[in-house]
Amino acid sequence: MTRLLSLAILTAGLIISHPLPASDSPEYRSQHYLWPRSDSRLKRRINPAPQGLKLFVVYMANGYVDLNETDPELPPNMVIVPQAPGMLIGTFFHEVIMCRSQEQIEEHRLAAIEYFYQLFRLEPSDYAIDPANPSGARLILLPYMVDPRLNFRVYSSTGERISRRGVHMRDGGWIAQVIDPEGYQISNGDTIPAGSTFRYGDYNMRMDRIGERDFYQLDECYQEFPSLILKFATREPMIQDPSEPAKILVRDNVWYKGKNGTILTGDGRGGTRPVFTEDGKFSLQTRSMITFPPSTSP
Repeated sequence: MTRLLSLAILTAGLIISHPLPASDSPEYRSQHYLWPRSDSRLKRRINPAPQGLKLFVVYMANGYVDLNETDPELPPNMVIVPQAPGMLIGTFFHEVIMCRSQEQIEEHRLAAIEYFYQLFRLEPSDYAIDPANPSGARLILLPYMVDPRLNFRVYSSTGERISRRGVHMRDGGWIAQVIDPEGYQISNGDTIPAGSTFRYGDYNMRMDRIGERDFYQLDECYQEFPSLILKFATREPMIQDPSEPAKILVRDNVWYKGKNGTILTGDGRGGTRPVFTEDGKFSLQTRSMITFPPSTSP
């Protein structure tokens, strides 16, 4: 189950548009820049979107995490979950990368619970009070962050000139998992098996040379960093495909806050192949694209 949890957290796939629930007011830091940053850049045709699309992001992952030892460069505020390869507890993501206060983190947690209830009917009373001791509970909810060593990076985006190194795709938020051995019945009437997961979070990227660098050394909230932030949430439960054990099928919603505060809905395609090597290393080979069609652009 822990391996399935970690793979589901880290997998990116098909993204299908769906309205953002009215009860969820997404918070975006005031310093994140509009995407693309200026019309003049688009007029110069810097990395224009393909015909029929307005905005896009292409990202990949190809890094390896050694499961047998701890990276000495990993700072204390990035806590590894030993049972879930590639997963870190999400405190660093919420506090440092998203610059959230404790009150905002709690609001984000409640928004995730509300979203999971509205779309899937995951009952709030079914979550474990203490995820470390979930006896008697049917669900657990954890803050998470993708391990930077997996090298999730953006390599191409509308209106942006990005080097071959790419910029960090910082992925984190909240994940719910079914722990009831009998499974869990969701809103469409299906009973999904134990180990099925649901995500709610943010992609945070800085589209410049600073975004290329390691962010291991960040030890406080750098609010002056302008970031492109895309909000995402599970569209369908993430269940490992029994016919393809090395593949997890994922479908997400994705949103972007555009000009004048408009919330845009996007979609995309992607593919992922989790890899466990004989010498104890883990990788998530990912190739994905997020797109926003003209009809949803500002």
